[in-house]
Amino acid sequence: MKRFGKRNRLTVAVLTFNQEQYVAQALDSVMNQAVSIPFDLLIHDDASTDTTQHEIRTWLKINKRSVPNSKVILRRENLREQGLNTRPAVLKPIRTEFVAWCDGDDYWTDRNKLEKQVNFMDQNLWCSVCHHDVVLEIEGRVPGDDPHLLSTKTLLAMENRKIERQAGPRLVAQNTVVASSVMLRRSSVRDSALDAMKNIYSTDWLISCVAMEDGDLGFLSDNMSAYRMRRNSAWQGRPKALYEEAHRKCLAWLSTHAQGEIQREARVQLLKLDGS
Repeated sequence: MKRFGKRNRLTVAVLTFNQEQYVAQALDSVMNQAVSIPFDLLIHDDASTDTTQHEIRTWLKINKRSVPNSKVILRRENLREQGLNTRPAVLKPIRTEFVAWCDGDDYWTDRNKLEKQVNFMDQNLWCSVCHHDVVLEIEGRVPGDDPHLLSTKTLLAMENRKIERQAGPRLVAQNTVVASSVMLRRSSVRDSALDAMKNIYSTDWLISCVAMEDGDLGFLSDNMSAYRMRRNSAWQGRPKALYEEAHRKCLAWLSTHAQGEIQREARVQLLKLDGS
């Protein structure tokens, strides 16, 4: 994919896969932002097998006048089936100062979200990643003992995640961010790290951890987006052992590919998992 985002300071990347029921709401929530700086919109669908791509085309036809700076990628072949990961592939060509994520089954609830995050990062140059509080929206019958549901509820209830500034290694020790709440400083994420993110889950967390090599984690207490948990999404229904193995693989990746304090903290966490 060619480089994207040369005019504006901010890119909003909307990532979709089999989210036909939700993608229009996600896109509407992005375009309803009351932000003083213009932004680029990048929509990427990873070869959905439902009608998500049709829904995106329909939305664009209706809203074409309101999205002048946009790029749409509707893939015919799924990246993961090729051993690649969507988020790193989308992020690498972006060259705006800031990047904000919105997954296709989530949506933003505060029209001033982008403005607040850009202002925070402008005022706090130590901040490589800025996130905020979210509301958990459970749709359908998600079992109460689902590992992802339990871990998400635990994460959102943690008081120590609601600190305005935290050192980067804290994010390695405990993932406290939700992807659709994140705005990152693009220059803080090495392209070489993105190239190395293959055949691995939780790349949203890995990307934020890599950004922590260059700064700290910032938090805004405002609740500005909804994180939708639904029965057929990527993480639901997975056995706890598989969930734990995915986490271990992420730490192993960081222990190999991250740098400085982030790499050291990943190695510490791996030792803890191994009982050493």
